[in-house]
Amino acid sequence: MTDKPRVEAISPVVSRVRGAVVSGRGHASANTATIRSLEMPLIPPQVKPPARVAITHRLPEETVSLLKRYAQFLDSTQEYVVNETLCLAFRRDKEFQAWLKANGARELTARSLAEDLTPTTKSNPS
Repeated sequence: MTDKPRVEAISPVVSRVRGAVVSGRGHASANTATIRSLEMPLIPPQVKPPARVAITHRLPEETVSLLKRYAQFLDSTQEYVVNETLCLAFRRDKEFQAWLKANGARELTARSLAEDLTPTTKSNPS
């Protein structure tokens, strides 16, 4: 009797065979399926948040009160609300985008602001 590799069915089309993926109907036979090596890790790499810089500004009491309530409404931190609001303004202001490009700040385009400055996860309110 021939030893056949153990096949764990993941779906009717893709099965796992000791570190390889078998395309086909789950058969590990070389003449009925194409085997390709796994290219992805078992879990995805951790997404590292962008570096943070502390800033201090004075705002009117009414604005601070609304900021706190909006953060509570979103179940987020005040930092998240301020960051998202600024990024939204930066992305939508076409004149500001043109000014950035004219002043050599090509790396800070609307796309980079959306991808680099926006946190990917919400934190609990603080």
